[in-house]
Amino acid sequence: MRPPAAFVVALLAAALPASAAARGPLVMAGGAIADTNAALVRAVLDRRPAGNPAIAIVPAASGVPAEAFERTRALLLAHGADPSDIRLVRIAAADDPATPEDETQWAEGGASDAELAKIADAGAIWFTGGDQAVLARLLRAPDGRDTPMLALIRRRHREGAVIAGTSAGAAAMSDPMIAGGDPLAAAAAGRQGAGFVDLAPGLGLLATGLVDQHFNARDRLPRLVAALMALPPRARLGYGIDEDTALVVAGGRLAVVGSGLVTVVDARRARPEPGAVLGVRGLSLRFLADPARAPPRSPPPAAPTP
Repeated sequence: MRPPAAFVVALLAAALPASAAARGPLVMAGGAIADTNAALVRAVLDRRPAGNPAIAIVPAASGVPAEAFERTRALLLAHGADPSDIRLVRIAAADDPATPEDETQWAEGGASDAELAKIADAGAIWFTGGDQAVLARLLRAPDGRDTPMLALIRRRHREGAVIAGTSAGAAAMSDPMIAGGDPLAAAAAGRQGAGFVDLAPGLGLLATGLVDQHFNARDRLPRLVAALMALPPRARLGYGIDEDTALVVAGGRLAVVGSGLVTVVDARRARPEPGAVLGVRGLSLRFLADPARAPPRSPPPAAPTP
């Protein structure tokens, strides 16, 4: 039997289109990043293309966008980012009560030349947490087309920029994305769980698969499975990312950094269990962790003294 990591690399290679390996990396964090998690932050900083050190922080998902920017900025600075490289991209839907500025005036930032200029040469683009539905609404036009900002983000990704997101910023990477829902409520009510999961158009930066975050902390395996079962069979591949942990997709391969797990759920051959609430047969689960967390190998025992 192949080890889980080899299985997932093969799985990803089979699922991704050939062009995906040529894109820049994706770093998708499950939320609640510890201030001390240098490996996760360096996974973003160290993957910036040469000559493009700028880091554009997009706080659009947050209900407190100025605060979300400052938290992200502090995290980047704590792990070696140059302050002059960090840029606030003014796009948001909510006013941050802690500032004198009205951040709701940033709602049209997705078409602002001044804000687009901050992304045009960025080597990293970081989506903060919050509400992924708000993020998608601000970056997509009402008819579903890309705003100029999302079109530019896609171009930078094709050119090699690393795209990072935490919590809602990670969930929005897929298309469709999980916008909300609680299948555990369905189980308590004795009804099928698929209707208790909200799927919506996402950003589509991840070529295949659904992302869910705060995974083990919020018992989201049922939610991810219910969401996958609402998709066509060939699209049923999901990634559940724990807090303080990131899934890195780069060059057609997966890596994990941080303190938790990434649960890979393959439901392409799964089928509902008749009459069961949240019952599914034929799932394949794999659990990935940061290799740096592996305990050191014990030295071999000494040879007996003759």
